[in-house]
Amino acid sequence: MKSTPYLIQPGTAGQPLKRIDPQQKHYAESWLQELLQNHPNLLPVEEFEEAFSNITPIGREIPTNVGPIDNLFISEQGCLVLVETKLWRNPEAKREVLAQVIDYAAEVSKWSFGELDEKARKYAHKGLIEIIRSSFDADSEDIPTENWIAKNLRLGRFLILIVSDHIRSSLVDMLAYVNRYPHLATHVGLVELQCYQMPGSPGEMMVVPSIVAKTEIVERSIVQVNITPEVAHTLAVEQIQSEPGSESRRSISEDVFWETLQQKSPASVEPARKILDHFRSHGEIALTMRKSAVVARMIVPDTDRELSLFRISTDGALICWPVTLQDQLERAGLERELGAAYEQKLSQFLTHTTGKNSIQCPVKSVAVEPFIAVVDEFIETILTAVPQGD
Repeated sequence: MKSTPYLIQPGTAGQPLKRIDPQQKHYAESWLQELLQNHPNLLPVEEFEEAFSNITPIGREIPTNVGPIDNLFISEQGCLVLVETKLWRNPEAKREVLAQVIDYAAEVSKWSFGELDEKARKYAHKGLIEIIRSSFDADSEDIPTENWIAKNLRLGRFLILIVSDHIRSSLVDMLAYVNRYPHLATHVGLVELQCYQMPGSPGEMMVVPSIVAKTEIVERSIVQVNITPEVAHTLAVEQIQSEPGSESRRSISEDVFWETLQQKSPASVEPARKILDHFRSHGEIALTMRKSAVVARMIVPDTDRELSLFRISTDGALICWPVTLQDQLERAGLERELGAAYEQKLSQFLTHTTGKNSIQCPVKSVAVEPFIAVVDEFIETILTAVPQGD
């Protein structure tokens, strides 16, 4: 059962908001497209991949050889988001729409940067790079290059979203269709926009986006379909054959991290890989891919507290935040001195102080094995310090 938003205003008893009936004919799909064009932040893109976070519109009704894309966006990292809008009352809001939009993605993967840039100039009246620069106020070195965006196109690094005021359950069964194009690094999501009428304000409404289902490519090429909140299905799919000597399929965000590091600091790639590969297999450590860094965090046992151990940025810096770590230890009920001792040992490797709250060193200059030993020792210290349950 879905919850109903409740409006609380000062001096009133409060009242539930009434959801706008999906069968009402007040809205058209063009309205939904315009809503997303003007408010791209309505789309919960960051919940799929960090690489898709921060999107800006390229245009609406973008033509392809197999039909027009309702809304086309590009992320700050140069990955495309393709949106197909369908209203519940539309009889086409069924299974066929998923196959249709994935065919769009397959066509877009054939475009060159020049073809995409031409469409951007036609519909947004700006070139693609200019769109990204003006939308995110990014520094020149952080803006994806033409070659980068061209590679994302070729690899199909897309997020496909089917957005509706009500998602039909029959769509969920078709998510496995994504494997018709196993060469594309494509994510697919079904997003429902629940619209609620604001009382006393006919022209205002509250829009609540929710992910009804999504695909995630995980190890061994299993497509896991999570249907929230009631049901969860897992669909086994055909193993994707990799080229000899190639690595298993990674997330788009991880691919972007390594490519950026290679571009900005090639000498940092090998030591960074050794460090991260070690902690990737460590049961107590979670590696989180961000826009400009990968962060290594430890979950304190029997708590929901995290300890930020270190990060490696895409410009080749290995960084630790001693004060932040000490604060995290204190909130987890542990001694701050544990963090101070960790800082003292790390200072042997992270010798370039950048501020009162952080220390860092180029990862290419770090003695990898001794650094790993210090972090492992700290992890063991935390596990020993945490009271053991029965």
